[in-house]
Amino acid sequence: VIGEVVKLGSEGGSWEKRPLFGRRIVVTRAAEQAASFCSRLEQLGAEAVEYPVIETQPITEGPDIDRLLPLLSSFDLLVFTSVNGVNCFFDLLAAANTDLRELAGVDIASIGPATAAAIEERGLRVAFQPQRYRAEELADSLGDVAGKRVLIARAELAREVLPDTLAERSAVVEILPVYRSVIPRATGRFEELGEVDMVTFASPSALQHFD
Repeated sequence: VIGEVVKLGSEGGSWEKRPLFGRRIVVTRAAEQAASFCSRLEQLGAEAVEYPVIETQPITEGPDIDRLLPLLSSFDLLVFTSVNGVNCFFDLLAAANTDLRELAGVDIASIGPATAAAIEERGLRVAFQPQRYRAEELADSLGDVAGKRVLIARAELAREVLPDTLAERSAVVEILPVYRSVIPRATGRFEELGEVDMVTFASPSALQHFD
């Protein structure tokens, strides 16, 4: 910075006054999902370093898919717990030539706003969404589920809190795995990143793969 411009450093909008200024923060999300988070960190003054430790791999075939796709219209509730689940589920329907009208009488639940936005981009309306983005909160937001048939489209390996809670409340729960998280081939060594101030994790699978 040269000359009179240096005086601008005292103004409220300067980089130095942003809450994360000077921090190097590692983002471990999958590469296709990291951009928006990195952008937000940079707006707050940080240097965002992408280090994807997971990669989303769609599941396109298997006994659960063969059994459950023809039964979509029989469910009372379809639950999504991630954007990945939404995208992989609807890609699966398209590949299987399944008509979206099969979901005409099915209520849809989302665990958070990003997931809800992905659902609405498909032209569908979200009926249930908790204020806090946790499986326990989502279960509570669904109200009385006794006797209802619930389909959860999710990762192959995930926390069992939601299905277990719904089953305890007398719902009939089916799980449809639509993707799995795998380790990317070209992640590299963490030590090569140099000095960092913080590492962020957006899912249990990211933390497991980091270890």
